[in-house]
Amino acid sequence: MKKAITATRADIHGRFDRRFGRSPWFFVWDTSTGEGRFVPNPGSNAETESGTVASQALVELGVKQVFSGDFGPGASQQLQASGISLFLLRDDRRHLSEILHVKKHPLTIL
Repeated sequence: MKKAITATRADIHGRFDRRFGRSPWFFVWDTSTGEGRFVPNPGSNAETESGTVASQALVELGVKQVFSGDFGPGASQQLQASGISLFLLRDDRRHLSEILHVKKHPLTIL
């Protein structure tokens, strides 16, 4: 299963981003292979509907679960209508490596 988490920078030791649509990066990982990679968020620079643009990108990547601090109404509707589960994270001081439990479940960063 592919999962995505919003990220402030393309670094596994960076912090997750509370903003779904405006997050500059997504970290996308496949739980079946253990591989993960950073993907630029095309919605981060969109003039309008950044959440909708970001949602479409994750749908096209085949993501089934998304972790972020906040989802706008348009993004929430589009993601859920596409069968993607949404998970809210509240502590934006946490690093991706902590959230992903990299020490317990090693990932291959592409």
